[in-house]
Amino acid sequence: MNSIEKRLKEGLAQASAKFKDDADVERYVRISNEFDELVKLGLAQKRGNNLLSLSDKAAQHKLILKSM
Repeated sequence: MNSIEKRLKEGLAQASAKFKDDADVERYVRISNEFDELVKLGLAQKRGNNLLSLSDKAAQHKLILKSM
């Protein structure tokens, strides 16, 4: 194992040990799990690219004009 890989593994192990019993990390994990359950139930949606495509936006504009 080369030096960089060894130092990286040691750094990850130290960070993992440092945050193992951190209350904020535990709270984040709990909330993240609760949010995942809400997504599974269809009550929430994860962030992502929710923007309309150009064709969808054009179709929406036409619908608005026809309804006026």
